[in-house]
Amino acid sequence: MKKIRSTTILLALCVLMFGCKQEPYEPTLESLAKHPIPEWWDEGKFGIFIHWGPYAVPGYGSSLKHLTPLSDAIPEFMPAEWYWLGQQIPFSPGWFHHLNSYGLNFTYDDFLPQFTADKFDPDDWISLFEKAGAKYFVLTSKHHDGFALWPTDTTGRNSAEIGAKRDLVGELFAAAERADNRVKPGLYYSIPEFFNPAPAPKDAIGTSGANPWLYGSFTPRNAYTQVLLPYTGQPDISDYADDIVRPQLREIIAHYKPYLLWCDIGGKEAYFRSNEIIAEYYNDALISRTEGVLINSRCGDNNTHRDYEVVEQGAGFAHDADESKRTETARTMGESWGYDKGDVARARSANDLIAGLAQAVAKNSNYLLNIGPRADGTIPDWMRERLLSIGRWLKINGEAVYKSRPWDKSSDEAGNYFTVGESGDFYILATDINEERLVVNAQIPVTESSVITLLGSDGAVLPFQVNTSNIEIDLPVDLFQSSNSGNLPTQVLKVSSSVKF
Repeated sequence: MKKIRSTTILLALCVLMFGCKQEPYEPTLESLAKHPIPEWWDEGKFGIFIHWGPYAVPGYGSSLKHLTPLSDAIPEFMPAEWYWLGQQIPFSPGWFHHLNSYGLNFTYDDFLPQFTADKFDPDDWISLFEKAGAKYFVLTSKHHDGFALWPTDTTGRNSAEIGAKRDLVGELFAAAERADNRVKPGLYYSIPEFFNPAPAPKDAIGTSGANPWLYGSFTPRNAYTQVLLPYTGQPDISDYADDIVRPQLREIIAHYKPYLLWCDIGGKEAYFRSNEIIAEYYNDALISRTEGVLINSRCGDNNTHRDYEVVEQGAGFAHDADESKRTETARTMGESWGYDKGDVARARSANDLIAGLAQAVAKNSNYLLNIGPRADGTIPDWMRERLLSIGRWLKINGEAVYKSRPWDKSSDEAGNYFTVGESGDFYILATDINEERLVVNAQIPVTESSVITLLGSDGAVLPFQVNTSNIEIDLPVDLFQSSNSGNLPTQVLKVSSSVKF
């Protein structure tokens, strides 16, 4: 007999006895498709991604361009959070770096006790996210190395038993709760792991692309001697999905009740049965998270439900403006997602990151900007500075971002992006201003009676000229006095008209 979960029973009783409007979700695409996207996410637009785990101990990402001709499965850059995988590739930069830095017999699992989080201040993190203007965050509860940041009952491979000896997920969620969940807490969870030796079908991660090769094809071993190694903390288990994935997902849903469950990589629905977990998650939230929860597009395969699509890093920004389709644009500040000592030299500027936010929102996409804390729990100053810069920008220009919606066209393809605010006013988010006259190469809703102002200025009305193919707007002369020409952060112009959109 199938086990009926207590949340489903409570919901059924609610419907029968009190006439509750929401019936329990069933683990079918038809039922799950009725799930709405919550307002806090739809209107919040901006979130913080946090990649944090034992890979922060070495903090090493490296270029693999010289190896990519050998295999399509080898990326051009091996990010820090993939350190274990990179270190296993013979004669790669990671292979040499590890050998020279740690020696022949030091393995990845030897980093686990060094992931101490001894300077982790969860209240400071939440305060920083709020100052950055973020409306939610997503913490990696378990990445591809299989190390859980909570005291899971499934394996001893977790932060409560090794290294930090702390429930890191629980501490950050508790800090968010102390701040009234103004920054909604969410959790990332990697469906597969690089080297988990637990039994699983060979096609569990699908058969296309590099994923079958990257996840589950090899068991842990010394990269130099090829001696097989234990998977630290994990007992003998009979099936990966039955004994690791589904129990762990149920744990984090039951114990932490994340507002967002952000899966990664996915796998075959027939094996992982993710729709069952999603239905249980939604049903639990009907009682415990009445503001609503949601799930991304990476919990399974094409037979698995998703609330929105993820657009990541090198895949470009999302599709053009389309109010019927919601996406989330995930971006790093440098090249790696996890802490990478070399990323400070590769980091995008605050202005570039703000321009990315403008571009994403104009294309009906949320912007999930990543940070990689150190192993001790501190956030590098250069990352904090960029987050605070975004927060200062949003304090001035947030009306063009929060609760906004896309216009008919996302941009003029010349660095100017468009949104419609909650009030119905039209906004131009100009990401590349280098002259005192802004030229918008599109037929936007500006008429002779429109009033154009620059957010953050003294409110003076800006002169403009409507031409056949473009709009020319004179900018305030003092705009360039505080910044070098060509180095301005995104400027937002508000177009007010009698007709609202």
